[in-house]
Amino acid sequence: MFYLTGRARLLKKYPHNACKTLYEKMKSLPEAEKYLNDGVTFEKPDKTDIRHTDNEMVRIAHEERIRMFDKILSVA
Repeated sequence: MFYLTGRARLLKKYPHNACKTLYEKMKSLPEAEKYLNDGVTFEKPDKTDIRHTDNEMVRIAHEERIRMFDKILSVA
């Protein structure tokens, strides 16, 4: 969908239900398994996807990144 702003700019607006994460988009592709590395399946990420919301995963990844850099910087 397109709409005009007050400044006569044409912007795209995507419906919320049409937006997907990269993982959801890849998984929706036909024969998506053939694009995975050998030995990798969708099973493990699916379990993580069910356990945590997107915002929780961002928080977990941020905490892990901080922990990793603290570890790196303490050695240096």
